[in-house]
Amino acid sequence: MAPTNGTRWPLAAALVAGGAVVAAMLGASLRANQGHLVYALDDPYIHMALARNLAREGVWGVTRHEYTAASSSPLWTMVLALVDRVAGAHEVVPLVLNLLCGVLVLIVADRWFARYGLSPAARAAGLFAILFLTPLPTLAFVGMEHSLQVLLALLFAWQAAERVAQGPAAAPGGMRLAVLAALLAATRFEGAFAVLAAALLLAARRAWRVAALTALAGAAPIVLGAAVSIAHGWYALPTSVLLKGNLPAPNSLLGIAKALGGDALHRLQGTPLMFVLLLGALAVVLWQPAAPGERTRRRSAFAWIFALTALLHLQFADLGWLYRYEAYLVALACALAAIALPDVLAAIRERWPTRPPAPVWAAGLLAALLLATPPVLRARHALLETVQATHNIYEQQYQAGRFLARFYPGAGVALNDVGATSYLGDFHLTDLAGLATLEVARARLGREFDTAAIRRITRARGVTIAIVFDFWFRAAGGMPREWIRVGRWTIGGNVASGGDTVSFYGVDGAAAATLERNLRAYSSELPPGVGEQGAYRDE
Repeated sequence: MAPTNGTRWPLAAALVAGGAVVAAMLGASLRANQGHLVYALDDPYIHMALARNLAREGVWGVTRHEYTAASSSPLWTMVLALVDRVAGAHEVVPLVLNLLCGVLVLIVADRWFARYGLSPAARAAGLFAILFLTPLPTLAFVGMEHSLQVLLALLFAWQAAERVAQGPAAAPGGMRLAVLAALLAATRFEGAFAVLAAALLLAARRAWRVAALTALAGAAPIVLGAAVSIAHGWYALPTSVLLKGNLPAPNSLLGIAKALGGDALHRLQGTPLMFVLLLGALAVVLWQPAAPGERTRRRSAFAWIFALTALLHLQFADLGWLYRYEAYLVALACALAAIALPDVLAAIRERWPTRPPAPVWAAGLLAALLLATPPVLRARHALLETVQATHNIYEQQYQAGRFLARFYPGAGVALNDVGATSYLGDFHLTDLAGLATLEVARARLGREFDTAAIRRITRARGVTIAIVFDFWFRAAGGMPREWIRVGRWTIGGNVASGGDTVSFYGVDGAAAATLERNLRAYSSELPPGVGEQGAYRDE
């Protein structure tokens, strides 16, 4: 469906601006990383490794040697695997898919804005807000499922808002909404928050059949994933959710309070971005004309879906990590602002046909500044940090992966960052963070992860060397005393890696001696910005 109110220039302008920014960032990243295309986090390489092993070996695993329930984004992994199966593994694929999803986000948003009756100027403002505040260019270089999540979240929220606005009078069916619910939850399990929000609102409007169908469709990917994981002897939920998520633990009064919304309120107090986004949504919900029509009901339903989704996310999920976790919420908020602000301005013009009083102008300007400052600052930091983030990954995880691929094929290796290393190398992995190794996950979840557990698990799994961030394991007591630290690599200007310095350990004297020789041999291949420390540098 083409825009219904004339011009296409808002979409064209947004696409050109986004393309220019991405091109500039790509050029800067290639120059910084010696011509290599590198993503801004280690995590996309986990999906790339999973996809390659699924496509080529039929194994859902970070390595080809064993199953690992480490992903809460099964749809993205399967899309990558399909591309790998058809066209082979290419490191550019996640970037291309993210750019495609970003273009579709802008196309879909522009068509919906036009259908809503926005002027070309208002459409352009909404598109540029979604483009740069989300921000889509950064998500492209993150190289994960978040651009697809933004696309599906917008499609789902808009479709759900229309169904909620129609209430019991809605046309029978709801299959389109159910399909979007399933796709959204399969893209990222956090999609279940929007599905639950929509189902509750549909039930409140007595659209029982559509509410039930939507909820069941959203639950289906999670239930199916749980069944597969349990069949392989793993937990029902991915280890990424169990170890990183904010799951309720109502084993005390404090735990009960946190489980009943205390965590969401605590995070809201410490996150100006989410506070202003929810404040804006509340204003949209409360501001109602005397005789609300279909347009107003759709806008209010959209605001309710956003607000409930955001609160559920604050309660059970995380924020940040290169601005990706909350990106879909920012995009939803931008879309909500785009459809609400023209009506607000029209109401102001109707109330004051000539010029509002000075206090009204001042209050409006202050409110606009307060609401805009957190998302604008977040977008600025994200866009400025993206290229540096790719450089961090290139200097640390990417180099560790190349090192392992050259010197340790088929060996037993312990790591705490498993993405680029697993994608570039082929070894038997023990993930000391627990995402890709069930024994470690069990120890961590059971609060039994300590030095003795590290020793026991790594011995049983035949580990010969370890590459870790030392400070990640201080609370556990550190690495086993018999392990020998041979060297360290340190990067500067870190904005994306889990630590500045990674340490290399041999589990015994023979392994340490071999590791020392290998580090010395690889030293000349390291980028010039990587600092090296260790005995192998003293000779």
